[in-house]
Order: sequence, then structure tokens, then C-alpha cells
Amino acid sequence: MRKIVNVLSGSLQMAVKDGRLPANPAHGLNLPKVGKPAKRYLNHEQVRDLADAVDTLGKGMYRGERNGYGLLVKILAYCGLRWGEASGLRVKDIDFTRGRLEVQHTIVEVDGVQLDPQPKHYEARSIPVPASLLAELKLHVEGKEAGSPAFAAARGGWLRGRVFRHDWFDEAAEMIGQRVIPQEIRRSAKQQILRTDVGKTWPLSERALRQAQGPRAASTGSANGDKYSAPRQIRTAAPASGGQCSIP
Repeated sequence: MRKIVNVLSGSLQMAVKDGRLPANPAHGLNLPKVGKPAKRYLNHEQVRDLADAVDTLGKGMYRGERNGYGLLVKILAYCGLRWGEASGLRVKDIDFTRGRLEVQHTIVEVDGVQLDPQPKHYEARSIPVPASLLAELKLHVEGKEAGSPAFAAARGGWLRGRVFRHDWFDEAAEMIGQRVIPQEIRRSAKQQILRTDVGKTWPLSERALRQAQGPRAASTGSANGDKYSAPRQIRTAAPASGGQCSIP
């Protein structure tokens, strides 16, 4: 309804400008509030089941090589990457020494053409990786060139979100009885952090928590002098510059 009224109001406003109407009767109407859809999160078991389901499709292989798309699901869920950041992740962006993903690129698709602009909000990010995923990543990228995609498309190049959904993700989500999309499971990163004994298993900085929560929290933190109202056990976790984290 709101879209219909907005289109009608725009047409009527043109008539007002042309002198055909004295006023816009659709301006300032009290429209019903738009309800926000419930946010969907996955727990540890659901993330694992979804990743396993993705790997069962095509037996996780294409032309005799493992595609690593089950691992990609875990990276999205536990590291909180946006889809374009995950698609644009290079092998060289994985710092195995520090246990981090250095987000320097993001891939966006415009009219079927893949572009490589700067990350959202022009901010390169450094994201900690759970130790178990780091070990999987090391096996996955072994033998690949430094500048090649960490998660390449089946035929090479950057993986397109719509192709990943059509050929793997949507069917896998249906297999485990979940109605989620790749962009939603990054929300699970924050939830996994909050449900974990952070002081022991998930040493993240406040900035990493804001990144997992989303851009609004990140911008708010910057405006407040890099402060974040996370629970005490999270705020006092080990600094992100050292240590390894693991999935319980």
C-alpha cells in the first residue's frame, strides 16, 4: 500500500506543479506502519547442517575439484562477511599467522557485470577466524595462486550470489528445513558470539562485534569514540590482535 500511495502522490504532485490541482490530497496521509519481518538466525547445529547439505550437492565437487562451498557457508555464518566481501576474498587476504581475513575487496554485480569497488563504507576490515575454520581454509586454498578467489565460481572467476543460491544454497536450506538466504546468515555471527563463552573461545574486539552486527552499529561505535555497549564478558574478551578462536 505504501508504494502505491507514494507513486500516486508523486503523480499528484506533478499535477500541482502544473497548476492542475490546488493541493496534493495524497500528501501527509497517515499510512499503516510497515511491520518488520522477523530476523532469522542459525545456531551452531543449523550452520553445520546447512554447510553439510551444500557439500552434498554435487558431492562438493566440480570437474574433479572441491568447490569449498560448505566452508563458505561457515565463513559467512561465523565471520559475518557480506556476500560481496566473501565473493571478493582472495587467497592472499587470508592471514594464517594472525588467524584473520583481511577484507580489501567486494564484488558487486550491476546489469550482469561484476565490479570490484571498495568495501562498503570505504572501510577495509580485519576479521578473526575460528581456528577450526582456519585449518579448513588452509586445506581449501592449498595450491591456489595468491590473487585468485578463495571461493571461485564453478567455471572460474568470482562466484555470483544468484548462481550460488540457485545451484547450491536454496536447495540445501530446503533440505534442512530452513528458509534463509546467504545475506541473512551473516547475522548469525553476532548471535554465535553472544551465545559463546567469549572469554575462553571467542576473543573478539569491540570493533569486530560491531562489524558482525552491521554497518549501523559500526558507524555508531566510531561516533562514540570506538565504544560499544556489549555485555561485560564480551567487552573484556582477549584483544583481536592475538590469539585464536574456536567454534564450541
